[in-house]
Amino acid sequence: MTPAILLWYFASNGQDRRAYRFLSAFGLAAVITLALFSLMPAVGPFSHLWRGAIPYMPDSELWQPGLIPALRAHSLTVVDLSELRGIVSAPSFHTAAAVLYIAAAWRIPSLRWPILALNTAMLLSTPVEGTHYLVDMILGALAALAAILLMRVGGWTSAER
Repeated sequence: MTPAILLWYFASNGQDRRAYRFLSAFGLAAVITLALFSLMPAVGPFSHLWRGAIPYMPDSELWQPGLIPALRAHSLTVVDLSELRGIVSAPSFHTAAAVLYIAAAWRIPSLRWPILALNTAMLLSTPVEGTHYLVDMILGALAALAAILLMRVGGWTSAER
């Protein structure tokens, strides 16, 4: 919901440039995350530590302990992308997204605190529900900050504060 709320706010207030900058930073963070992801696939903490079914997760990430080693051993050469349910890796895109949402809302007094609260909750749940290690989250935050910095260096600075 956060991106929709932010984009609605930008559109309602004629802040097209901020909307474009937000979308560009989001896309750039996704590219950075995916580029780094390919170098660091890992079995997430849930798969590593948990034994047995997860009653409240009908489709969990517990299938990863078989997939990642097969990819590393080159015994699996084709991955059916329609079957992937998410591979836990670094950097965490959940974290990158939360940082981007908070940064985009920070200069909007009416949205700052609700978006901060909502995305802080997402950040706190990411190690458990998102099955990420802390280092995945740190790298995700760095990916978001790099995207924001690259937007500023590239001339997408905030002239419409």
